[in-house]
This record gives sequence, C-alpha cells and structure tokens, in this order.
Amino acid sequence: MRRTLTLQLFTNPDALRPVGRHLLAAFFNRFHQDLAACNLSPPNPDTRTPHYFTQVVTMLKSPAPWPETFEQALLAVEQMAQTRAGIPPASADILPKPRTDTAAETLSPLRAAILLWLETHPTDIAREIENAIEADRLRIEEDKRSEAQLRETELREQKLSEDALRIDSTSAEPAPSEPCIDQPSTLHLPTWRGAILPSVKIDSDHMLAQCFMPHQIHWIQAEEAIRTSDKSIFALAEKSIRIGWTYADAFKNVRKRLRHKKRDYLFATKDYPSALEYMNLCKEFADLHDFARSIVSYGEQVVTVEPEKTGGFTEEIKMGYMKFDNGSRIIAFSAHPKAMSVYGGDVGLDEFAKHPNAELLWETAQGRVTWGYDMAVWSAHDGEDTLFNQLAQEARAACGPPPPIPPGDPLPLAHPMGEGLRVRVIGSGEGEESLNSLNRQSQIANLKYRKSPWNLYYRVTLVDAIELGLLDVINRVQGTRFTAEQFIADCQSRSRQEEIFQQSYMCNPQGSAAGNIVDWSAIERCRYDYPIERVHLEASDVTQQFGAFNPCGYDTRANLIHQFLRKHFARLFQAGGRYRLGFDVAASGQGDLAVFYIDEFKGSVLWLRGLLTVRTEDWDFLETVLFFFLKNLPSVQAAGDETGLGQEICWKAAQHFSSRFLPVNFSSKKSDLGFALMNQLAVAEKRFPRSEQDIASDYFALRKAHNGTKWVFSEGRNLHNPVSHCDIAWAGALATHAHTERRCEVGAMVGW
Repeated sequence: MRRTLTLQLFTNPDALRPVGRHLLAAFFNRFHQDLAACNLSPPNPDTRTPHYFTQVVTMLKSPAPWPETFEQALLAVEQMAQTRAGIPPASADILPKPRTDTAAETLSPLRAAILLWLETHPTDIAREIENAIEADRLRIEEDKRSEAQLRETELREQKLSEDALRIDSTSAEPAPSEPCIDQPSTLHLPTWRGAILPSVKIDSDHMLAQCFMPHQIHWIQAEEAIRTSDKSIFALAEKSIRIGWTYADAFKNVRKRLRHKKRDYLFATKDYPSALEYMNLCKEFADLHDFARSIVSYGEQVVTVEPEKTGGFTEEIKMGYMKFDNGSRIIAFSAHPKAMSVYGGDVGLDEFAKHPNAELLWETAQGRVTWGYDMAVWSAHDGEDTLFNQLAQEARAACGPPPPIPPGDPLPLAHPMGEGLRVRVIGSGEGEESLNSLNRQSQIANLKYRKSPWNLYYRVTLVDAIELGLLDVINRVQGTRFTAEQFIADCQSRSRQEEIFQQSYMCNPQGSAAGNIVDWSAIERCRYDYPIERVHLEASDVTQQFGAFNPCGYDTRANLIHQFLRKHFARLFQAGGRYRLGFDVAASGQGDLAVFYIDEFKGSVLWLRGLLTVRTEDWDFLETVLFFFLKNLPSVQAAGDETGLGQEICWKAAQHFSSRFLPVNFSSKKSDLGFALMNQLAVAEKRFPRSEQDIASDYFALRKAHNGTKWVFSEGRNLHNPVSHCDIAWAGALATHAHTERRCEVGAMVGW
C-alpha cells in the first residue's frame, strides 16, 4: 500500500542511534516476508559501516510502497515514543541492567517504545530481545575500543610528525618539491604490494579510517599536500572496476566544496544515469554528516548546446546540480563533450576510457581548469588506442624519477614536432641554435611550459584492492564469506574472455583487433635515463640551412651537410663505438618521416645514441646524410631496401660501400623484421631514453597478429608524434636487422 503517514523518529538518525542496530533489526525481522514482497530490504546490522542508521532512514524515506502491517507497527511505536511518560513498566525485566561501575543512562523514548512493542508481540525465537540487547552492548564496546586505538594511533602519528618537523628544521636537505611516487614525505600510508599510491602525507582522520579503504583515503586527501605549495592538482588513476573510486570522489568533493567558497566541481562521466547516481552519492554524504542545511538547491536542469556548424540542431543537455550556501556547486554532466564548456572549476572525468568522444571531452575539460583549478581522471581501461591509455603513460612517466641531465648538456626540448621549433638536439655542445632562429631562452621557456602537468598517479588492480580491504568490506556488507581466490576466480569466470578481465580488473589495456608488439611493461624495461643526440628537420629547414639542390654546387652543399652532422652528432664519431644504423625512407615531404636510427652495440644490447628525422623530398640530402654516416661512423653495419622509393639510394650505397651495405627487400622481410624486434623488446635488449616519450610510444604503436603461418605487423597511432606512423620504430627494427645480418662488422639497413 502507499504510505499514509509521515514519520518523525524513524527518519531521524540521531533518534535511531540510541535504539541500537540489533534491536532495530529484531523489530524489522517481524516483517521480513512482508517487506521482501515489497522489495524492501533492511540493512545488515553486522556491517562495519558507520552508515547503518542513515541506511535505515534512506529505506524508510524511499517512495516504494510498504506493507500495511509494517506501517501500523511504525505508527504505534512512534505514538508510544511520543507519549514516553505513559509507557507502563512491564518491560522493566528485559531492559539492560546498568553496570555497577558506570551510571545508568537514560533510556531513549524510541528505544523504550520498541522494547515494549517487541515484548507485546512475542515470537518463538528464544531470548530474541535479550540477545539483541547483548549484541548492541558488545558492538558499542567494540566501537569504543576501536575509537581508543585510532585515537592512540593519531597521537602517536602526531608525535612522530612533530619530531619529524623538528628534525627537518635543523636539516640542510631541501624538502621534495612534488609528492610523486619516488619522493616520499615524512608520514604516509604504506603502499601495498602492486598498488601504486602517491607517497604523500595522509592526515589521520578517525571518520575516514572507519568509512574508507586506504586507496580511497589517498584519493580523498593526497591532493592537500600539493595544494599547500600553491600548485594545481593533475591526478590520474588506472583502477579496477567496482573498488569504490567514484564513491570516494563524491565524498572528497562534497567536503572540498564546503571548505572552499565559490569553487565549482564539474563531474563528467560516460552517460547521464551515471551522473545522477554520482549526485545521489553527494547528497547522501551531505545528509550523513549533517551538512544538508548547507545545501541551497539540489536537482536537475537542462542547458542548450548550440550546433557547431550552420544548419545543425541545438541540443538540450541534462545535468544534475547541488549548490551550497557558500556559493560552491557540484555539477554532473552527461556524456556530451561540450556540456561543461560554459563553466570553470575543478574537473573530474569518470571512466574516461569508456567515453564515446574522449578527445573532444578532454579538449573541453582541460580549458575549464585554466584559472588554477584541479583536474582528476580515473578509469578502467578499454583498449590500447584510447586517449586515457596515452594519458596514463604520461602520468606514469611524469610521477617517476626525472631523467638526469649530465652537466654541460642543454635541456631536452619537449617534442621534435613542437610548435615553432624544428630542431631538437639532446646532448650536444653549447651554442646550439635552432634553424628557425629561436634563441636559447625560447628553448628553455618551451621546456618550462610544455612540462607534463601530472603530479599524482595511481594504479590499483583488483588484487591490490583486495589486499587493501575490499573483500573484507564486501563480506561484511553482503554477509558473504568469499575468499580472495574464489572472488578473483568468479570475476574471471564472469568476464569470459581474458582480455575483458585484464582491462576491467587488472589495469592492463588490450588491443581490439590486434595486440601490441609487446606489453607496455616490456617497453618500460627498455627505457633508461640517459641523453642522446637528436635532430628533426622539416623540408623548409633543409632548404634554409643548405640551399636547394644544384648539381653545380654539389660539393659546397655536401660540405654544409657534413659540418651540420659533425656538430649535432659529435659523440657518434668518437673512436671506439660499434654502430647499427636503420634508415626508414619517407614517402613525401608532407607525409611520413625519413629516419636515421643509430644504435650502439654494447654487450648483447643495442643502445640508441643518435636519431635524425626529416620530412623532405630532397633525395640528394638523404643520400648525402646516409653516405656520410656509412663513411665516418666507426664500425657501422649497413643494409638497404631494394624496393620502393629507397631503391636508387640503396643501389648507390651498395656500389660505393659494398663491404658495409647489404641490400634487403623490406616488403618481403617485414614479418622477420617485426619478429626480431618483438623478441628484442621483450628481453629489453633494445634501449632508448626515458625522456623521449614519442620513441616509446612509436614502438608501442606497432601491432601484431598471427595469420596461422607467420606474424603480421601493422602500425597504430602515436599520439606523442602524430607524423610518425611507426617510422621511428621501423627504423629501430632495421637497425636490429642490420645487427643480426652483419657483414664484416660493418653494415646498415634502409627501408621504406
């Protein structure tokens, strides 16, 4: 039946708390079957959550119909509680006796009324009421012990913190500038095996410890350590599904809005129902902590988004909102990437990998935080080619140890294809000048402002979350007895495909049609902190620096090219090195890169030492560069592609350097090249610098598939260097092939 009364005491958590969990549960159990028929399920009194009484209130406030017998009982109990003085002492023999060492507490009106109702409506369950009272007494004592232990821990941590501050005040060592993974601060929560949590100071908080797991507490509080240094937060989390990340984010941002006036939070997720669920969580947290009085308005509204093109249709976008009395707001948006474009504030992107238009959403979202606001992105993976996976790689690299730059070396610039910068040299001498006349100060400024913004990075798999207490919470809340092995096995069974399990639960992105050549973990093992010599030239740079090709001025032009190479790749020409060169030929001056990829062979490992990339149709320039390297690099191995655009250059190289150059048909050898490179990457025998993110991304963009007889390799996207369609990676593969097919300890390889 529909509800016909308005409850007062049963919908007040403060009135329910003195009653006790188990006594309330005994009352609800009298209507177990009737409530189940109406799809009403009272919360479990044995749960460890402190939200039990709020959950009861939520159930009793829900609009669902309830049994008539249940309504009559609620009405009778409330009437008895409101006329507390008229309750007869018939139930005195079952009321809890006061302990001899404490003063008896005054019995609450609602508790006394429920006790009387239970006594006058007996069941066949022996000592039901006495057992409920005893269970509540034990629970109260247990909570008091837990509170005392937490308080003791707080005091101990406070003392340690004070001691640490005294030590820091007399120490000459500077404090870490950023709370990234490898910069531990004085106090921090332990990072469990496998989980990656920022090593930042986490304040002890009794309520947080009771309500949240360690990885949730990190997400809630870690940014506070960075904010003290007046830095904006850029946080990213690779995480398993269903481990409470969005739940913790809702609490964090309710608290944050209450602490900071006129500071909005813009939350975007994959669809509108998910956005509404987030707003419901925010409302529950506000109610739970008695902050509802701070909410000025709460609900949904519709905004109009204008069409991007003339003749398009305007769209009406729904959004949920919550406005506080200090002027701050929480606004939750649907999947429409333009919905938040008129707002500014902190931004949270939930399940970003699954967003249908992630690139446009990021374009919109990053602009919302321009005025010093914070950005947070979290998601399970949904493929290897997603923007989220690229951002995760950036965050992982940014929050690791910075690559050391040896004294005297110039600062590495951010990207070989950076705006307005056409030459990028790492590890060259002083006096370096870019070909478009950018001075040294401009290069340093370019590095400063193109630095990665990420300063908090998390990675928490399902296994990590279980170690952090997830399964304990599930078993308490659901009344189950899962073991870790059983729970993980169930998740694997439901996933059906290993690809789904790895992406959803283990933070491992998987390919859709074809897998990556190796896992990202293998790529990471190939990345080391060391400088290389690197240059990129556009067609206009070649013409500006060396002039257009003219047969009459061939020698003069060649000398200029030789001087340029000796200046920018000086270290390569020092005696003692054994080099393997891979040359991938560009299709045109506007398309792919021509790449000279130069490895040094040391032991069983190939170390990238020099990289020259060019976009040009000037075949004389490419030939001159190749011939110079073949003639002057010590102990270089050579080979070349007999087909395609590189045919003429390779034929000439074979004629002039017959002992150093091995012609190879790239088209027919592509599978062999990819297979050899795959094996070399898998065992980390191919090395390249950590600071060169686009090189790692180029290798990672290579795809492999097996057609039943051999491996077939193809190219994916490199978001860190869009003009390279795995050209750098294939040049590296050619250098590897030149090494394995060496002739007289000299060789190189050219491909198209």
